Amino acid sequence: MNKFLKVLGVFAFASVLFSCDKEEDVADIVQVHKPNMTINIASTINAQEGDIVPFTLNFDEPVGREFHFYVVRLNQSSASGVDSSVSESYSNTAFQQTFVVPAGATSFTGEIVIEEDIDNDDNEQLVLTVGDTRTSAVLFTPSIVTINIDNVVKDELTLDFHFNKDFGVAAYSSSLCEFESELSGNGYDIDFIVYDASYNDLSVFDAQTGACEESLSMNLADYADGVYHITSFLYTNGELDLASLSFPLLGLAEFEIPVTVDYYRAGSFKGLYAQDAADRFTSMTPEGTESYVMSVEVYTDVDGQRKFKVFNDNTGAISGMGKHVKVNKKK
Repeated sequence: MNKFLKVLGVFAFASVLFSCDKEEDVADIVQVHKPNMTINIASTINAQEGDIVPFTLNFDEPVGREFHFYVVRLNQSSASGVDSSVSESYSNTAFQQTFVVPAGATSFTGEIVIEEDIDNDDNEQLVLTVGDTRTSAVLFTPSIVTINIDNVVKDELTLDFHFNKDFGVAAYSSSLCEFESELSGNGYDIDFIVYDASYNDLSVFDAQTGACEESLSMNLADYADGVYHITSFLYTNGELDLASLSFPLLGLAEFEIPVTVDYYRAGSFKGLYAQDAADRFTSMTPEGTESYVMSVEVYTDVDGQRKFKVFNDNTGAISGMGKHVKVNKKK
């Protein structure tokens, strides 16, 4: 009879262990005595994008084992799951950040990172519960924290140049970023050159790396007020203009290679610029050809704020400038 009760007790203990949720802290099963934990963080915090918000956990005695501590984003937040390090997917459309507190700790410091982004997100709020009932190794009261996030406008305009294109004939297919000449081993490489308003080359080599594709950052500290023109230069074409004369691209029809530019000033504005059709390269364009892409003006407004304008100097069409109205994001 005693053996039966011992076996029954073992099965009951195992049942308790395995019935627990995978994320639930089971320390209360193996640690009867629990330290008291105090959470130190202000209830309201003003922060900027890029800031780090710390919090401290203090224990009245060393903790008996390692345990998980959770910070959970509440649904009344206007800040989304990508606006901070509280970004792990969690149930009920919430997000969380998990911290691991080591055994023997008498204090622990965690950090919540407020992420920088490219959107004009003024007056966002991140509402968090610091501490969650899944943590059962210690005794504590969760803290509700509201972080008011100020938008930060960066001093640089980023231009990401795209020109990759799929092409092929019959059973053969490739892309400009993958293509390599069977004659020379060269690939297809477009560089981007920055000129001043008078078309003097400024020797900016950031978008002349040989990468497929290229990127350029224009920092206000490096550019005086004025107009800057950007052109595309076909450094190598991988003999694509001759490829249609031989296998495997025999009979390949000429195709256009448009340049598009994703541009953004973090915290201010963003957009997509497309090169005019008349200025585009084609698969038959020879190496060494140069063509206009876009222009950027750096200017100072009436309030003394330095800004960017993205436009087409040939047509005068403005693609983007200054601060755009905030676009509501799905939270």
